[in-house]
Amino acid sequence: MAQGPLTFSATVEEHWLVVPVSGMRQWGEPRPRVVALINGHQYRQRLAVHGGETVLGITDEFRAEASLTYMDVVEVTMERDVSTP
Repeated sequence: MAQGPLTFSATVEEHWLVVPVSGMRQWGEPRPRVVALINGHQYRQRLAVHGGETVLGITDEFRAEASLTYMDVVEVTMERDVSTP
């Protein structure tokens, strides 16, 4: 099980980004809270599993703040969020 930050490129889907590894493999649980840096904007959320894939749901508010649109390719650095219980 890896513990450190995860960096990857992802395509913005309708309401999420697909994460290339499972939360269980990376942080020891399937739906951990994470903090992500997406194109330079910080975002906190819990990972989810959708259709067998690990995803990071993104809100409309965050999409607007980070100027993200459907099918944009973004750079993501993500790590477990230890500041939120």
